[in-house]
Amino acid sequence: MNFTRYSSSQALSAATYHQEDFFEEALAQALEHLDPQQAVDATYAYRLPQQVAVECRRLAGTRGQAWPSAGSAGMSIMSTALVDLLSPTPAPGHSVLDNALKHTDRIFVDALSEAGMSGRIVALLQNWISVHQQARELHHQNTVARLLGEFEDRLSHGHAAPEPAPEVGLGDPMDSLGAKEMGAQLGAVSDETVRLRERGGELFSVMPVGRKRGREYPVFQSWVGITGAPLKQVLVALTGLSTTDMHGFFAGVSEFLAGLTPVEAMMGALVQQRPLSPEAQELLRATKSDRMGAVLQAARSLVALRAV
Repeated sequence: MNFTRYSSSQALSAATYHQEDFFEEALAQALEHLDPQQAVDATYAYRLPQQVAVECRRLAGTRGQAWPSAGSAGMSIMSTALVDLLSPTPAPGHSVLDNALKHTDRIFVDALSEAGMSGRIVALLQNWISVHQQARELHHQNTVARLLGEFEDRLSHGHAAPEPAPEVGLGDPMDSLGAKEMGAQLGAVSDETVRLRERGGELFSVMPVGRKRGREYPVFQSWVGITGAPLKQVLVALTGLSTTDMHGFFAGVSEFLAGLTPVEAMMGALVQQRPLSPEAQELLRATKSDRMGAVLQAARSLVALRAV
């Protein structure tokens, strides 16, 4: 079983195409066709939803389907959400936050100009960041629309709500422990043994910001199912990254793990209950070997991305 990054091509391999699947591919197409020279236009990022809408209609047409328009009769919750998402996006307003951000923009633009950066390059950088933000927001909202569609489908077919995923129940995996406390968690070993294990690649620690000594160990490294050989395999796969990056890898959800954290994938249980995609539910139910393989692949992918 392969749990590499979920992509629109996987969703589109099914015989029936759905609006949210068109959306995934359309978003990728719109970004691939982005013209950096056009992006100098300060309004370009706000047109990204319209670019995606054009691609959605084109893709739907190639498959003999009609992309719904706003107000279409009989639209599902999911379709309504996606159509609304791709409706013309107004330019930013003049809220307190908008004004504060504009002030911040001026400060950074002035600083970049003083550093010798031309106004054209500054505009490109601003819009590059804005396009990233817009694309991630569109992708996030499409995921929400997908979940709404699944919920609507369950309601229409009288399906009961799915059983909640199992929880680890051991608290926050990223709680920090000193070497002595970590030793106690590992079975009453000394702090020196903890440091020896760290040097042997069986543990990792981070130095808190603003301190020069007193490294701390995330507590999940002592959990049964992670401590020992499984953790060491992942740390080997993360070779080349800083301990700060390692901490971030274990702490955050990963698109390579269908939105689970590496700790959750290794344990086969959630740290905290939340809605999950079908891919995440499948990964939690997978064998320990498959889950471990997915985590190792995610670790190698992160190292490859950092090396670019």
